[in-house]
Amino acid sequence: SPHAEEQLLRLCYAMSWFEAVYRTGRLWPGTPLGDAKPDLDLSSLLAAVPAYAVADLTAQMRLAADALGSLRGAYPPQDVHTGPTFAGSINAGGADADLIIGDLLLDVKATAIAAKARREDFLQLIGYVLLDYDDRYRITRMGVYLTRLGALITWPVSEYLDLLGARRPLAELREMCSATLAI
Repeated sequence: SPHAEEQLLRLCYAMSWFEAVYRTGRLWPGTPLGDAKPDLDLSSLLAAVPAYAVADLTAQMRLAADALGSLRGAYPPQDVHTGPTFAGSINAGGADADLIIGDLLLDVKATAIAAKARREDFLQLIGYVLLDYDDRYRITRMGVYLTRLGALITWPVSEYLDLLGARRPLAELREMCSATLAI
């Protein structure tokens, strides 16, 4: 129902406040958690989610239904990994990716439509592939999903490595990454 969907989106948005605390180790003043009183409860936390945020998330969810529908239909839930970590994650400060769906490593970007692609974003993707030292996830494709455009862009890992100018096989690059980060 629309009410249940709105509640879910409010929960997701509120969880982002907790994620920020987890990632930074700080309670930020000016946020519902940073300014929380001892009597903060779930109802007041959800009420603090701005209406514009719910509308924005609703629009992004509608775009995702179209853009990611084929992935959703092609893979069972056990082939979907959210927030996956890799054998090498500990060597990279606990790095975790957004999603792995089947053989596809997917980074989700919710930046504004006018945002430019940054070199760091592309290197981040291949970094996750390299951190999968033991090839646990068998990643053969990688991509970016732009939530505000509903755009899914993917590449085969081999093509991505070619575009970056890599001349060694993936297994060798992973070994080199492991040896370098272990120092």
